[in-house]
Amino acid sequence: MYTTKEFRTRICSYYEENGIVVGDPSEGNWERAHVVPQCKGGTETVLLLHGHHCYHDLIQSKEYNHPCFFAGTTRAWLYGEGFLCEHWFELVELYEYYSSRHSTRIAADRWATLTPEERSAEMSRRQNIHWTTMTPEERSAEMGRRVSEGWAQTTPEERRAALAPAHAANKARWAAMTPEERSAQMRRCQAGRKAKVRAERALRSLGADLHGAMWADEAV
Repeated sequence: MYTTKEFRTRICSYYEENGIVVGDPSEGNWERAHVVPQCKGGTETVLLLHGHHCYHDLIQSKEYNHPCFFAGTTRAWLYGEGFLCEHWFELVELYEYYSSRHSTRIAADRWATLTPEERSAEMSRRQNIHWTTMTPEERSAEMGRRVSEGWAQTTPEERRAALAPAHAANKARWAAMTPEERSAQMRRCQAGRKAKVRAERALRSLGADLHGAMWADEAV
């Protein structure tokens, strides 16, 4: 791929050889390309046709390791008039890389201007968008992960304090039950524990069967 200096030299020669008068509107849309990027203090410019300007600014981005093009117009040229031009694939890679960096920089600059309240509101908005795209199973897994992470970061005292209201509510609810309701609740708890034990035994049995089958296969 050319350097920007080589490219400007080749394009100027191309204009001369083909009788293209620089600046003539009948030849197309002329634009001023900075020899040194304007953001780097450059003031010298040369007139290039729109497509040549897009090409020039993409390779200039590589030279200065900084996005030097307008993303919208450059993309339109790449996939329109400039489609499959010389070094097209390399130019597309430059566009994707530096347009992504440009977007990241813009986002960082915008974030720096936000107040703490605006940042909190923006984070809530992003979380809500993410949440709406999740399936019920993914939401359940995400909530479990958040609860586990939050619980792991608390001290024993904080855990006891967090559970105290629930314990108090359970005691109050138990005290308000009739003897028949307490008996029914105890039976439900016992049934739940038994079901859990049966499930654990079934899993252990399945694991043993699989392990035995693996050894049997190896023996064969």
